Amino acid sequence: ADVDHVARRIATLEDELLQLMERREQLAETLATLERRGQELASEQERLAVARDEAASEVLAELAETKGLRETQRERLSEQLLVRYETSKQRHGGVGVGALEHGICTGCRMELTPLEVSELREGGALGVCPQCQRLLVVGE
Repeated sequence: ADVDHVARRIATLEDELLQLMERREQLAETLATLERRGQELASEQERLAVARDEAASEVLAELAETKGLRETQRERLSEQLLVRYETSKQRHGGVGVGALEHGICTGCRMELTPLEVSELREGGALGVCPQCQRLLVVGE
């Protein structure tokens, strides 16, 4: 009876061992797959970091160029217009000027009436938006 009991116990333990070995193989395959995916993602992360850094360099170069251009243009403007611009910029969170495009102020995104558009066009290339009071570049 003891021998039968030990034999059954051995058979049970062997079955459990086989199940554990199968589970270990499955986990090893999963681990290998995840490690490969991790390497792919690390490589992708490096590629994206390089692309990000290149884009940032381009943006910084463009920003420097734009600042230089802005200063050149600023020298050409009257002091009165600069004061109006700075006031409008402070009042509207950094955007002091908009453009009139298809009857819409790009500063506040409000559509102006045909009469307002007509009056702005008659007034010249620069006006004031009747809705948001930003300076408004009036196109044709």
